[in-house]
Amino acid sequence: MIGGVQQVSIGQGCDYPAIVGHETGHALGFYHEQARFDRDSYVRILTQNIQSGLESQFTKQSQNSMVTFGVPYDYGSVMHYDPYSFSRNNQPTIQTNDLNYQDTIGQRIELSFNDIKKINFAYCNSTCSSTLPCQNGGYTDPKTCNSCRCPSGLTGTYCDTPIQYQSSNCGTLNLNATTTSKTLTQSGYGYCNFIIQAPVGQRVAISVDSIRFNAFTPCESSYVEIKYGWDIGNTGARFCSTVRTRSVTSATNIVLVLYRNLGSGSFSISYSAVTGSSGGGQTTQPPQTTTTRPWWTTTTPCWPWCRNETDSNTETSPIATPPNTEAPTIPSTTETIPTEIPSITRASPIEVPVITDVSPIVPTYTESTLSSPIALIPSTEISPVDEHLESFDKKMTEAQIEGYKMILGIADDFQNSLSNVIEEKRSLLLKRINDLVTKNGIKEQKESTEVFQNKSL
Repeated sequence: MIGGVQQVSIGQGCDYPAIVGHETGHALGFYHEQARFDRDSYVRILTQNIQSGLESQFTKQSQNSMVTFGVPYDYGSVMHYDPYSFSRNNQPTIQTNDLNYQDTIGQRIELSFNDIKKINFAYCNSTCSSTLPCQNGGYTDPKTCNSCRCPSGLTGTYCDTPIQYQSSNCGTLNLNATTTSKTLTQSGYGYCNFIIQAPVGQRVAISVDSIRFNAFTPCESSYVEIKYGWDIGNTGARFCSTVRTRSVTSATNIVLVLYRNLGSGSFSISYSAVTGSSGGGQTTQPPQTTTTRPWWTTTTPCWPWCRNETDSNTETSPIATPPNTEAPTIPSTTETIPTEIPSITRASPIEVPVITDVSPIVPTYTESTLSSPIALIPSTEISPVDEHLESFDKKMTEAQIEGYKMILGIADDFQNSLSNVIEEKRSLLLKRINDLVTKNGIKEQKESTEVFQNKSL
């Protein structure tokens, strides 16, 4: 932003961190993800299902009107609409070309890794005098310049090691793919990160044999995420409902599998090393960025789940293109798209008021970040346990919060009902004692009545 303060309008029902992050993304200059000039390689806009008069919400931008900073299309971006945004007939308005990603788009839990990466590239790209050889989609941390910021599930100096979470049932995290098919299964509560690696020059073939989670879509809390595209830093294909067998082949020799389960559920996949081209997945080479002057969006429509309303326009200013925005050179490949459309379970949005008596676990921030665009990014000085707890807290969905509220409501109702029953029984006992006293005139019982009246059940 240049020249003053940018206004962010948050309407009723939109007061959640990820939605605030979405609107702040507009204020920082970012379009909706499905408005990217290269979106046709990743999604189809089903205009026949869009509410009349709202077609402009799906307008595609031209290549010279935006800059991607070399970051590929992100299905898990907080800036991406969900499949049913502005639907007039409860049918999808957006369909992913690779149908494995259909339940990934539209999450509103947190900014994705690549969302934050783009913000840093836009505003902090010249902070460090040199860059580190970060792997797997990681990039040099602009706050320290001596470490890498790593995608979800990875850690290490150069983002080459799976994070060891506290879950005791994860088992072996580093898996080697060979020509012999192997099986990876997981069930029950857990946060596990698996890296499957084939020999150099080969790829990883994956068969999704079984997925069973009792979760809503888009997948936000309990799911298995398989990253098999060119950029492992990008959000992978998330599965959180029962699906038929799917088969994909990775774009590289590495696949990252993230298991996130807050309750019951399980998954089973088979994997092996193969030769040849990739099949399925987000395998299109990220576009080279040639834009020299980005012009940011001039409107910030409210997220469609917030009553399907739009905010009033908010004007922004163009910013200069940061240096080093070219995308890395990546071998070209072809994209194979599944032809079978899976059944889609739509989660009805739930408007939940903020629960003020519950203290959430929040990331740590340093004072210097409070006036900077990267105040959205937590301090890197986080212990593994804190990181686990932070991730656990972020993955709470609206449905789960609503579930907790329902439990609290039931508890209140039970307490009220119990109080009524106790008062009823107390009154009945008092009446019986009084009847006995009146009938028999027994002094001891009268004294008992007086004592009883002063006691509480």
